[in-house]
Amino acid sequence: MKITRRQLRQIIRESISEDDTINMSASIPGREDITFDVKIPPVKGNDKTKVDASFTDESGNSNQLSNSSEDQLKLLGALRSALDTAKDDETKKIVSKAIARVTGSPEGDEFLVKLVSQAKTDRKLAAASQHVQDPKTNLTA
Repeated sequence: MKITRRQLRQIIRESISEDDTINMSASIPGREDITFDVKIPPVKGNDKTKVDASFTDESGNSNQLSNSSEDQLKLLGALRSALDTAKDDETKKIVSKAIARVTGSPEGDEFLVKLVSQAKTDRKLAAASQHVQDPKTNLTA
């Protein structure tokens, strides 16, 4: 039985993409007064993922992130920080899938290992992670 490329792509897309929304809340290392909440819906087609994310401090001040490249980089920096401090494999997998959805990468288990490796060696993400962790950075303004 032959499978066309389009059918193969559809099979891979169905097996990779999740139908559930990733809901995550975490604190930023070194900034225990700041938490970030992320809600990332599943990716449908070639549309860009609309991420609902915010930073909130302990006094209740909040900053809703937009889809601008600067805010996306802040979110990726926070996710990379969460990936660095994740202790169990399940948390690492959820954070990895969140990074994959934000960047538009595939979410399959075989792709996540490569994505995590790239995220840890990417200088831009390392700088974003340090920027988010810096106590002088005002994330809730």
